[in-house]
Amino acid sequence: MKPFWRSKTFWSVLIAGLIGLWNALVPETGLPPVPDWLITILAALGLYGRATATGPLTWRGNGDAKGDTRTDADRSRLR
Repeated sequence: MKPFWRSKTFWSVLIAGLIGLWNALVPETGLPPVPDWLITILAALGLYGRATATGPLTWRGNGDAKGDTRTDADRSRLR
C-alpha cells in the first residue's frame, strides 16, 4: 500500500481546502479570488482518485468494466 501523501484524492482535498481558506480570506484581505473552474477540476481529480483507489479498471470481452480483479483467495490473504 502506498503512503497516503502519494494519493491523488489526498492532494485534491488538501488543495481544495487551501482554496476554500484563500477564498474565505478574500473579502478581508483584498486578495484575488480563485476561479470556480479550478475547483471543478480538483473535484474531478478527487473523484477520479477515489474511483481508481481499489485498482485499475479493466475491460472484459463481454462489455462490462470491472474495477477490482482480486479473487476471494487474494482478499483472504490480505486480511
